[in-house]
Amino acid sequence: MSEPVTGVFTLEDLRSMLRVDDADELTESNADEEFESLGYDSLAKYELVSQLVRQHGIRISDKTMEHLRTPRQAVDYVNALMATSPDNAVRS
Repeated sequence: MSEPVTGVFTLEDLRSMLRVDDADELTESNADEEFESLGYDSLAKYELVSQLVRQHGIRISDKTMEHLRTPRQAVDYVNALMATSPDNAVRS
């Protein structure tokens, strides 16, 4: 069962969902670099989508996720969804 998202989704939240052995650790200094250049492939991004659904009930379409190229874009997008849909029944 998913837990409702409260507060703000942070880079730390994203980092905890993206566990890839060969990838660079996400930090504020590299949050604007593309996922791929940091070592996160498309499978890691799709795992993020799955984790958001499982842990928080937030749904992001695969098509939308393709356009989120950096960690900061992903964090900002999740926060925008949270702000516009407090019930977390988000479909985009």
